[in-house]
Amino acid sequence: MRFGSRSAVPSSKPKQVILVLGVERSGTNRLLDIMRNLAEVEVRGEIFNPVSAGTIRENDMIALGNLAGIKFGSPSDQHLIDFLRGNVLFSIRWLLDRMPLNKSLMSVKIFKSHVSHEIINEVLSAGIVSSVIFVNRRAIDCFVSLEKADVSGQWWGADTTHIRPILSLKKFAGYYLENQNWLSPLPRLVRANGLPLTSLSYEKDIDCEDSEFLSNLRTALGMPNLSNSLSATSTITRQDQSASLSDKVENWEEFKRDLKSNGLYDLAMQPFPLELNEDRRITLAQIAY
Repeated sequence: MRFGSRSAVPSSKPKQVILVLGVERSGTNRLLDIMRNLAEVEVRGEIFNPVSAGTIRENDMIALGNLAGIKFGSPSDQHLIDFLRGNVLFSIRWLLDRMPLNKSLMSVKIFKSHVSHEIINEVLSAGIVSSVIFVNRRAIDCFVSLEKADVSGQWWGADTTHIRPILSLKKFAGYYLENQNWLSPLPRLVRANGLPLTSLSYEKDIDCEDSEFLSNLRTALGMPNLSNSLSATSTITRQDQSASLSDKVENWEEFKRDLKSNGLYDLAMQPFPLELNEDRRITLAQIAY
């Protein structure tokens, strides 16, 4: 069922979307956890996740079901997932209109598996987005974190220090290409719609004390009037007690040698670039496919 993207009732006051983009396991959960404790921000998270719209609330499901003529049973109800993903702009506008009166911003997180570039551009051009945040983290750390989450089956609030995956160069190369291909058009789309592009580094801006992170966020968003205190401290559990890759990965030394012998070590140890040298792309493709 497809609803008109502009059919939601106009908001009674300006309410704007903070669009959070990035690679899975890059620190976006930590970012939204801080936002959740800001008085002005309504955190909606991954409402377009293809597995579960986990942050959708029960009263929203009931109201949306009445609107669509479908009874949605849970956030993982495939009918609900299909409705949200098939009506992305409508859903964002509808949720904006349901925000409490004391909220002025709503954050929504989008990963490569959620929606297409075309839909992202539709949202960016709709006049409802105030800020776009790119969360950057070293590619190898995102990959290792993802491998640990896959092994443990736990994506939130789990200490997986005891899990030490064996990494595959072939799998890493495919993972890197897929994510870089998804990321590369996004800055152009943001700029084409005249929106500010904010980049937050996991290592420099996010992995720090809550008060410092909050200061970094206010500066990055250009919102000096954003709350200067949190209603609660962060609830995120650190995934690893050690930052050392040799502690996190069973075959790190062997994997590092493979990266270096293929000229990929520097790529792995940096955040994903928005432009990738063609020679590097060919090397990654040869390894992956």
